[in-house]
Amino acid sequence: MLTRVPCGVLTLLLLGGCLGGPLAEQKGGVFAEHTSPKGLYKVSLSGRPEPVPRGMLGWGVHIIRAAVSKGTVALVPPREIHYADSMDDSFNQDYCGADWVFENVLRLRSCHPVAGAPHRTSDTMTIRNAAFQAITFLEVSTATDVVLLLDVEAERGIRMPITGRTDVNWFRVSGLWADGQELPTASANFYELPSTGTEFDIIVAPKRVEVVRREQPSNRPLQPTSGAFR
Repeated sequence: MLTRVPCGVLTLLLLGGCLGGPLAEQKGGVFAEHTSPKGLYKVSLSGRPEPVPRGMLGWGVHIIRAAVSKGTVALVPPREIHYADSMDDSFNQDYCGADWVFENVLRLRSCHPVAGAPHRTSDTMTIRNAAFQAITFLEVSTATDVVLLLDVEAERGIRMPITGRTDVNWFRVSGLWADGQELPTASANFYELPSTGTEFDIIVAPKRVEVVRREQPSNRPLQPTSGAFR
C-alpha cells in the first residue's frame, strides 16, 4: 500500500537529509585558547561561536566544547559547554571575554547587561568538594557566567566572586571526578535577590550536588591566590 506524503513534508525531509538531519551539528575547529597565568593549564574552545543562520539555512546547531590540557597531558577531552540553534543566542552573543580568577579557575564573562549594574555588589560562590577524591573538571553555569574549575582537591573548597544579579539567578553544575566518572548533575533557580550581594554554596558529594543560597555571609578567610580553604 502506498502512503501519500505532502509535498512540503517531503521537501523538508529531503532538505534535512541533505544537510545531515534537521538538528545536525555544524562543526568547527578550535577558535580560542586560554592559558592560565602560570602556564599550568590550557583550555581550548572549539566549535562554531557565530549565530546559526536563520531561515532555510538554519538547519543545524552550533555546539561549543572545552578541552583541557595540563602541561603536555590531555586532562579533559572536549566537553559541551554551550548549545545554540537558530532560535538561541550564539556563544559569541552570550560571552564577551574570559579571565582566570585563580590558576585553576577560568570564567567566561556574559555579554548581557546585569540588573542593578553598575552599582550591584558582586555575588559570591563557594564550591565545596565533600568527597574523598578530587574533581578534575567542574562546570558551573549561571545566568551570567560560565565558570570552569580544574583539579579541585578532595575535602577542599574554593570561594570566588561571580557577577551579581538583583532579579533572578540560576545554576547548572556538571563535571568529572578524578577517576573519570561523571559527577551528579544539579540545577537550581533563585528569585528576588537582594541588592547587597548574595552568597551561594555548591556542595559536591559522591551521590548528589546541592546548590543553596546562604542566609548569612561567610567570614572564612581565603588564600589570596587560589580562593581555597579546608
